[in-house]
Amino acid sequence: FQNHAMTKVDKNQFRIVLGSSWPEDEALLLGALIKIKNEVPHVFSKLQVIVAPQDVSRVDQVIKKFSELYSNHEMQKWSFRSKNQPANFVVIDHLGVLAGLYAFSNLTFIGSGKGGVHNTMEPALFEAPIVFRETYEKYAEAHDLLEHKKANIVLSVSDLSLEILDSFALVEKTKLVFDVKPPVLPSFVPKSVLDMNWS
Repeated sequence: FQNHAMTKVDKNQFRIVLGSSWPEDEALLLGALIKIKNEVPHVFSKLQVIVAPQDVSRVDQVIKKFSELYSNHEMQKWSFRSKNQPANFVVIDHLGVLAGLYAFSNLTFIGSGKGGVHNTMEPALFEAPIVFRETYEKYAEAHDLLEHKKANIVLSVSDLSLEILDSFALVEKTKLVFDVKPPVLPSFVPKSVLDMNWS
């Protein structure tokens, strides 16, 4: 695992951001990615996965888990980022950048802990598809997103892999590029995110 270089974001990559993740979310995503790699390898080769664990002390656990799928040189940490080296898998190892990363996501998977799904409003600002597990009952905003078809529930590896493939196909078909910065970015998008090469 390489710490010395972080990531250039390639415009040809389809970005999946898993925000505020718990082990259950990571296991679901890992299973979906393995399924896609086995069944649709040309799609897998174009995916960039960004995982922001809810507890940053778990970063090494996340890296170990996803090393089943990615080699050491493909996995990099945000703290050691570089504008010039691509990465297929990025783990966020400190606080303060996740909300800004949602602005550059093609598909956002919001993590769910014991208390339910985490903040759905930050990613909802940015139009990209949103998914989360079924633990949303307490949150009116999550219900609203589902009601207005701005989010979907994923209950299984198959559900999540289908959401990834559907969103990927939409981008490919329409040539929509969600990684273009909105004209006015909210103030919570940190400079470290804006400084990355997103084109």
